[in-house]
Amino acid sequence: MKSKTSFFNKGLFFSNIKRYGWVSCVWAALLFLAVPMSMLTYETNINAYQLEDYMNFFMFRFGGILSNLMLCGFPVLVGVLVFRYLHSPRSATVLHGLPFSRPRLFINGLVSGFVLMLFPLLLNTAIVLIIKLTMPVGQYLDYATIFIWLLNSVCMAFVVFSLTVFVGMFTGNIMAHFVFTYIIHFLPLGLWMLFNELFAALVYGYHYIEPPGWLTKFPMVYFMRDTLDCDAAYAIAGVVLLALALLAYRKRPLENASDIVVFPVIRPIFKYGVTFCLAITGYIYFCFIMGQTQSIVIALVFAVIGYAIAQMLLQKTWRIWRSYKGMLVSLAVILVFWGAIEFDVTGYEARVPAVSDVESVTINGLEGIPGAEIKLTEEADIAVISDMHRKLSENKQYKASWGSTAGMENPTYFDVTYQMKNGSQMSRMYRYDRSDYKAETAAVYGLHEVRKQGFPIIGKTADDIDAVEIYIHESSGEDQNYRITDQAQIGDLLNVFKVDVNEISSEELIESLHMDMGIVLWFEMRPEKTTPLVMEQSSYQMEQSSVVYSYGLTDAYTNTLRWIDSNVLAAE
Repeated sequence: MKSKTSFFNKGLFFSNIKRYGWVSCVWAALLFLAVPMSMLTYETNINAYQLEDYMNFFMFRFGGILSNLMLCGFPVLVGVLVFRYLHSPRSATVLHGLPFSRPRLFINGLVSGFVLMLFPLLLNTAIVLIIKLTMPVGQYLDYATIFIWLLNSVCMAFVVFSLTVFVGMFTGNIMAHFVFTYIIHFLPLGLWMLFNELFAALVYGYHYIEPPGWLTKFPMVYFMRDTLDCDAAYAIAGVVLLALALLAYRKRPLENASDIVVFPVIRPIFKYGVTFCLAITGYIYFCFIMGQTQSIVIALVFAVIGYAIAQMLLQKTWRIWRSYKGMLVSLAVILVFWGAIEFDVTGYEARVPAVSDVESVTINGLEGIPGAEIKLTEEADIAVISDMHRKLSENKQYKASWGSTAGMENPTYFDVTYQMKNGSQMSRMYRYDRSDYKAETAAVYGLHEVRKQGFPIIGKTADDIDAVEIYIHESSGEDQNYRITDQAQIGDLLNVFKVDVNEISSEELIESLHMDMGIVLWFEMRPEKTTPLVMEQSSYQMEQSSVVYSYGLTDAYTNTLRWIDSNVLAAE
């Protein structure tokens, strides 16, 4: 015999639709202004291809920034409202006193929420289709783009709504429901960045670690991109979140409605999470505004403040004096953590890999070197970098003043990454004064591979170059341009430029960053003649069929300047 019990109840469903239908109507109206109305304002007398590209780009961005903000706001609002009865002891008691099981209440909340979200999206999709069929601008839209926009919007609205429902099962406070929902979107990436900043301030030589890709996939972080594309992972994540939300709802203690955290097991996580996050944030804030590493007292003070706030929220009272034991535990953890870093318990700060264990080393951002990334594989070259690294790691004075460049005559960075033979990587970054390491800096800049990779043009021949543009800036304001296409002249100029690049000192290269370039060379090449490493030091753009290596000349390029005087200016 079939069961006549249904999880769907018309009364519960229409009650939610009547009470919260205004949210759906407001969303529909605003979405109409953001998407269909924007399309109607496009000028159709401009280039057809340009308009078509612009329309497609607009749709693939979910209809622009306003539409993105709606997807960040309205699904959250719908999720909070359809389950707002969980935030009030009276409403929770009344609704759960009806002859409905919790799964039945949950399913009806979901169905009404889905309808409230789908209505604005489906309505505006229908309006866009009408524009497509009846308006001149519609010819620049295709059906696939319209339905992809609808699918992406529904998918992202669904996952944002699902996360909102999931968060709502753990709190009994409506304001906390909103706040926790938005925090959870940014918390993982925020913690990653916060700890990176903390270690950069405390650990000498710490190198920032880029966040893994999944941390940037949280919906509201993902919305920050220009173009968005929803994949199946978001839909799956939404289903999983709703399943977990149902499990939590079945176990939720109703007597804790109106509490900021309803599950006792979650309260310590909330309490200590707020404590340590505020301690780190406060410490980093003072490091930022002061421009240098701060005392541990700052972190301890903010830990006390964070712990007090968390306890007051949990206990709903100002009288939290008897809860001091947890605060003492928090302070002890911070002191132990601080001590471990201060005394380099892990050996991170003093660790310099043996040259024989290194497969390659990459140095980044050498001042005055056009190539942004230099990779060295020869053991002798690696030894030079390792020597520089070792001397910097042993500099106690730099460690004591880490975070500040005060007192440095010529501050700069040393950014190095080792690729070890066992497959692991090791990265370090130091801020140092070039005046203290003149010999070591000169040794690094003097490496043949540094010049070769930093100035990729010196690895080319005249046959690789189509033309050379010489730009000369005159103080009078009458700038001059000369173009050389003769292969013999290109070869002569290239040869003297190679000599200058190999002979110029590190000091002259670094100083060139702070000098006005009176003469700039543009070596124009076909793309197939170039390597992936192409640095353009000016805003000058050649035609798309060419690639340009651009280099500014200072007085240190004596041979090149002499050649230009004799073969270009004198022949004018």
